[in-house]
Amino acid sequence: MMHYYQHNIADYRKDTTHLSLLEHGIYRRLLDQYYLDETPISLDHASVMRSHSVRNADEMQAFENVLKDFFFRTDEGYIHKRCDVEIEAFHAKSKSTSESAKARWARVREEKSKDAMQSHSESNANHKPLTTNQEPLTNNQKPETKTKAKSKTLANENKDDVVKIFDFWKKIMHSPTSVFLPARKALIERTLKHYCAADICKAIRGCSKTPHNMGENDRNTKFNSIELILRDAAHIERFIATDSSLLQVGPETSEQRTARLKAQFLGESQNDDQNTIEMEG
Repeated sequence: MMHYYQHNIADYRKDTTHLSLLEHGIYRRLLDQYYLDETPISLDHASVMRSHSVRNADEMQAFENVLKDFFFRTDEGYIHKRCDVEIEAFHAKSKSTSESAKARWARVREEKSKDAMQSHSESNANHKPLTTNQEPLTNNQKPETKTKAKSKTLANENKDDVVKIFDFWKKIMHSPTSVFLPARKALIERTLKHYCAADICKAIRGCSKTPHNMGENDRNTKFNSIELILRDAAHIERFIATDSSLLQVGPETSEQRTARLKAQFLGESQNDDQNTIEMEG
């Protein structure tokens, strides 16, 4: 989550010279929300206007003008190209900084190890078995290469899982035109640090079985975005639990509910294998 972003005054002025002061204020508020949430702006205009204190007719018109001028409408909401680029750069920099810090501490540990080895060698310079005792050091270095190779393999597998999970979400939610935004990629990668790919897919499927999230609500609006499903542990685990309790894809129909209750009453087992997640590879 980004709590800070750079504001290029020259670029901003060049792109916004036509805006009124009111439109400037609304645009900056929407930019702040986009960077903070790292998700598209909701298609529910009424909800967004309320959360941003857009009240009178002039403010509403300014809100519509800003969306039209600077955001691109998709099935999941309004996206902003420059924001997505900055968000991706932010996560790449964070990852690079983390890796640099790890490398620095690795060098420190290595230098300390060398100093200790040199001190030990000097204190035992006349001890004949010293050369023999050093032989395992070469052998101990071998697993390091294997570990690096294993880490590289896991990284490649994780990269494949990210794409497969997003494709699974598009398929389950019948949203083939959804865009694989950098923020979504980063979100799935972060989630994979705590949940396996199969469980994430179960959460996605669990959301697809929840009538409220699939549009059966007073707004007639779907709340099934990948951002909502993977928002936090509570959402993920709730949807996984839903998937486990209703082994089917999509909201449970009245016929399916009758069959399930009948099977439970008679002690019969329902013949399905939907506990198995199939991610296209």
